Formats: sequence, structure tokens, C-alpha cells
Amino acid sequence: MADFITKKFFEQTDFAAMYSNGLACCNPQSCQIPVIMATEEAAISAAVASCQFINYDAPRIVRIKNTLAIDEFWISESLIDEAVKIANVEILQ
Repeated sequence: MADFITKKFFEQTDFAAMYSNGLACCNPQSCQIPVIMATEEAAISAAVASCQFINYDAPRIVRIKNTLAIDEFWISESLIDEAVKIANVEILQ
């Protein structure tokens, strides 16, 4: 799962499926409930605040909506300069 989630995501969680998957993989830790925040912004802020040794004014964040389809993902502004240097990466804005 994740370290931080929104209340909306929590309310949509299929616990039966989560528990079945975690136990089938012999990984009950994957069934633990993460920190629940009211909004996406609050969840991201909490995640950044929990990090150590980063530039809090320009955090380097990558958001992958679906790990089964990583042809598109979001990056924070602090990563754009690096991303444009990668040949097969297109910045969509």
C-alpha cells in the first residue's frame, strides 16, 4: 500500500482483497493501514514533512497513479530539469 493515504482512498479500500493478497504473499505487513489524511494535499504535505535530509522548499516527488501503466506519471517542478535531459521522456505539462 502506501505510507500516507486520503480518507477517500481509505473508504474505498477493499479490505478482504487487501488481506487475501497480503496473506497469500506471506506479507501481513502489507495489510497495515497507513496514515489517513483528509485531502491529497494534506497527505503529500505529511509525507514530505516525514522525510529527512531533503530540500523542503523544492521536494523531489514522483506520483505514479498506476504501477501497471507507468507510461505517464507526475513529477514535481524540482525534477523537470533532470527529466528534460532523458531522451525518452516527454514533458506534457
